[in-house]
Amino acid sequence: LRTMNNARIIRTIIINPDEKARTSNKAEYDKNTETNDENFKKLERIITSDREKSALKAIYENRDAFLAYSGEVLNLAMAKKEAEASKVLFGEKYKVQAAYFASLDKLIEHEENDMVEYGKQSDEGYTSTRNIVIAISIASLAIGIFISIRIVNSLINQLGGEPDYVSQIIRRIAAGDLTVSIASKQGDTHSMVASMKEMLEKLKGMVIDVKSNA
Repeated sequence: LRTMNNARIIRTIIINPDEKARTSNKAEYDKNTETNDENFKKLERIITSDREKSALKAIYENRDAFLAYSGEVLNLAMAKKEAEASKVLFGEKYKVQAAYFASLDKLIEHEENDMVEYGKQSDEGYTSTRNIVIAISIASLAIGIFISIRIVNSLINQLGGEPDYVSQIIRRIAAGDLTVSIASKQGDTHSMVASMKEMLEKLKGMVIDVKSNA
């Protein structure tokens, strides 16, 4: 934008004969040029790709010619040689301005393309990360379910049956009901149900002995 502004300033100086206005415009031109120099130095530090470096090199080459051309026009205008300034401005050397602006547009185009590419990579990275998170969540859920099932199965094996069934047997035996039928799995000798079944048989035997002795 400052480069475009400088091109406008040169034309303003040519057509405006006021000395004070010309001096003010010249100061603005010099300030814009200085700011552009600083911006290009910053640009050198942040560009990394060979394509960008090549585009910046082309800008510098065209900029040297453009500054020489602009300086010639500006000096003629400041010397109040408006006709000669206009002749140089729109003469054969005018093409260096077009070349300089084209090289600037080329770098801008590269930067815009890079931004689009970076955006695509960010989207792909987000999608990949999201898929990984979903996969981890599903895996964690599956592992949690598996562990829960193993814990429940282990508890049932230790009890020898469903918790409600075991609880019902305990309540009936505690109430003195020795007629309760306890069903245990074949080969089960270590579960709570198996132990209660064994205990119930012993209690029944003791009751029979007591009745016989009576």
